[in-house]
Amino acid sequence: MELFSLKGKSAIVTGSTRGIGKATALRLAEHGANVIVCGRSADTAKKVAEEINRRVGAERAVGAAFDLAGAFEPLIATAVERFGRLDVLVCNAAHIAFGVLDAAEDASIAESFALNVTKNGRFAAAAAPIMARNGGGSIMFITSINGFYTNPPLVAYSLAKAALHHLVGFLALQHGPANVRVNAIAPGLVQTDASSAMEQDTVGYGRLMAQTPFRRIGKPDEIAGAVVFLASPAGGYATGQVYVVDGGAMVSGTQALREILGGS
Repeated sequence: MELFSLKGKSAIVTGSTRGIGKATALRLAEHGANVIVCGRSADTAKKVAEEINRRVGAERAVGAAFDLAGAFEPLIATAVERFGRLDVLVCNAAHIAFGVLDAAEDASIAESFALNVTKNGRFAAAAAPIMARNGGGSIMFITSINGFYTNPPLVAYSLAKAALHHLVGFLALQHGPANVRVNAIAPGLVQTDASSAMEQDTVGYGRLMAQTPFRRIGKPDEIAGAVVFLASPAGGYATGQVYVVDGGAMVSGTQALREILGGS
């Protein structure tokens, strides 16, 4: 058994036209999986899929439009029709709402839960029986270390991610007998478009880096590697867990991250 081989497997990665999602789709394809690349723009998703195919030297990726507020059923149908199966689901797309508790409206919190928790949970519940047909599979949610601590500027987002962490356990218990594994990966600050904006606050960003053991933020590939592990036979006995990949940020404190996001 090749521990990290995904040859012949089929995967869906939501929010995969850039950042963590794009790196994940590429690395899954490099390890042999057929991948559906998803983004709000079908054209952009198609271009990213074509780029992945050029890099891996094989036609393993296809693009598809997907909005977190829209339907997920067409993606499952595409995987089955195009590849004959579904083995891996990576729910990376997320809804982010800024605002402290006093200013956060009920509607904002409800929307964050509906998209980050309820929608992803239903997607996973619909995918699991399809995976079970071929002996099982792996479902992953890309969450955040914000789900572990209070971050006042991101109250709705943090609450939703905390709930998603608990949902992982429930889904793992429910689908484990069918050999469908359910886990989450909780990144710290990773080099994306959002982090680029944070770097403009040179003082706050410098303090944040000083509190991080590696003195740097993460790279999308460093999250993608964890996904490959959990998708492959190497992660075959892992389920119901939330894996933190944050460069040690949580063990060194979070005050600087709160400040750079606008909290106190």
